[in-house]
Amino acid sequence: MQPIYDTIELVARDLYWKALKDIPEDVRAALKGGLAAEQKDGNETAEQVLFTILENIKTADEHGMLVCQDIGLPVY
Repeated sequence: MQPIYDTIELVARDLYWKALKDIPEDVRAALKGGLAAEQKDGNETAEQVLFTILENIKTADEHGMLVCQDIGLPVY
């Protein structure tokens, strides 16, 4: 029975890493739209937060890194 658990563990690991590295285009677009809206409304704090998130995504893409280094601990 162990091989099925090994397979589940590997698949879960791979999906988890993918979720931490591969931000879908619709999410990226929504973040950019949110940034534009906050800039328009003059909300500097929200603008800076969204800008930082987008910069983190860009840096992660450029260097093949995780978007956020504080990824928590998954429990299966």
